[in-house]
Amino acid sequence: MLSPPTAIKYVVVSWTIFYILAVLFGAPIFSDIIATAVLAAALTLVSVIPAVLLFDSEERALEVLILGGTSGATIKESILLSTSVFALLSAWASAAVHPLDWDRWWQRYPLPSLFGCFAGALLGLFIGISRAYFNKKLALKKSKKR
Repeated sequence: MLSPPTAIKYVVVSWTIFYILAVLFGAPIFSDIIATAVLAAALTLVSVIPAVLLFDSEERALEVLILGGTSGATIKESILLSTSVFALLSAWASAAVHPLDWDRWWQRYPLPSLFGCFAGALLGLFIGISRAYFNKKLALKKSKKR
């Protein structure tokens, strides 16, 4: 785990970045401040807080994030990366129902993005775990052939 001051710094900075990104992608600036803050908090909860708890040093965290897990990431790191990526992409993709304006409760901002964030995180977790399982199984199969 990162030191508490460093962890708090990363959580606050990431929440701010997610808030700004939500506004840049079309979230209301003044009318739904709390809803945008909740969306930024959910994205931080799913993607940054597990990273803060997993990594021991800032250098390793930045190495895995920048290189995208190609730097010999451990199983936990690759699962975390896939979970975070799927959560962010699905939150963005699920925002497509916002402009449909069918006056349904589930279309009101930020509910589709929140549902997409958590569904994407679960999908990314499942994909990351299954990819790690099959990679381990494949490595075991190759070692038995030798």
